[in-house]
Amino acid sequence: TIDEDNETVKSSVRKRIPWLIILLFINLITSGIVTGFEATLTAIPTLALFMPLILNMAGNTGTQSLGVVIRLFASNQLADSKDILKHLLREFLTGIVNGLAVGAMLFALVFILKSIDGTPLSDALDFSKVIAISIAISLFASTVAGTLIPILMRMIKVDPAVASGPFITTVNDIIALLIYFGLANLMISSLL
Repeated sequence: TIDEDNETVKSSVRKRIPWLIILLFINLITSGIVTGFEATLTAIPTLALFMPLILNMAGNTGTQSLGVVIRLFASNQLADSKDILKHLLREFLTGIVNGLAVGAMLFALVFILKSIDGTPLSDALDFSKVIAISIAISLFASTVAGTLIPILMRMIKVDPAVASGPFITTVNDIIALLIYFGLANLMISSLL
């Protein structure tokens, strides 16, 4: 059990700092991904404009899922594997619906903005598809990660409230960047 009332600054730091150090090194992967797609960013600099949006939205949805799982842990609503599987299915479906809804809205917004700035219609369509599909897949993946990571942390006897948040943020950044740049390379190679 976790006794927050008797936790000192020293014990709190001792629990948190190892995760922050581990994640510091894992975050180097994120930098490596961006560097690996430098040619893509150079060819299509507009991709950089949507990178923070996709990363932040993925982080937001992962954090939402984490918050729900932590609340369910606190109220003992994830007591057995049946409860966990039921919740995983609910979050899986939530991730799909949220991803499709936000993806559709972003597709329309990006298409309008690219059309207004004089981008040829076929290029605006291709670019909008990359952004929309990237956000849809990223939101789905982040929702699932935000649900699975705290459950896995608890299974290995690590406090999910301490370790999950930073870990989810880092994992979601890596996943979202790979999805975004991977789709950009596949779908708009004509612009490269």
